[in-house]
Amino acid sequence: MIGDILFCIIIPFFNEEDNILPLVKEVEKVIRKNNLNIDVVTVNDGSTDSTLSKLQEMAVRFDNIYIVTYEENRGMGGALKAGITFALGTYAAILFMDGDLSHDPNTIPEFIASISAYDIVIGSRYVRGGGMENVPFSRRFISKMGNMIMKIILGVSISDITTGYRMVRTDVLKQITLQRDDFMIQVEMIAKARTRNMTEIPILLRNRKAGTSKFRISLKVLLSYVIFALRMRVTQ
Repeated sequence: MIGDILFCIIIPFFNEEDNILPLVKEVEKVIRKNNLNIDVVTVNDGSTDSTLSKLQEMAVRFDNIYIVTYEENRGMGGALKAGITFALGTYAAILFMDGDLSHDPNTIPEFIASISAYDIVIGSRYVRGGGMENVPFSRRFISKMGNMIMKIILGVSISDITTGYRMVRTDVLKQITLQRDDFMIQVEMIAKARTRNMTEIPILLRNRKAGTSKFRISLKVLLSYVIFALRMRVTQ
């Protein structure tokens, strides 16, 4: 806790029954070890497995866990927007992280420390100290090249525009309208807030161990990201 600032973590889940328990336990361990004042807002994005029941189990066990749930899958962007709607009136800053154990909860204190001086703190794979673990070379190459191109197009200093591990002050989110319901929301958020004060901290992206990834990176996907960034640059 910094002053009277209350934070929350938004974690979207879609069919992540095998990752919920270990991830939530890791997050709660970090919160308690560092004496952090953080709520955890979980979003059940229309899961068809036991995701919701396991989230409910965790909510009983930990009093700082809240659940936003709906029956129909809305996509990553839709899930994040549902979490943001829940959180906007209560918290001063929101930390976003993925629900597949690819983001290390031990980085949470560094986000908290950095947000006191910035509007947006990006967890970056592409700054000194950052990287990827057990991620195929083709995926790493395409991701890095795509981010380099989008960085130039958007005219920002951020090297990892597509990362899902980021912390944003709610006053920034109140001033922009996010429209995307898919993974492109990450680019949209940076594009619409690119005049705000941003920084990057290094993260190590871990390849998921359980479950199936909902995102398939390819040259075609990265091209769609680049085209979207170009459109955002023209319209903003």
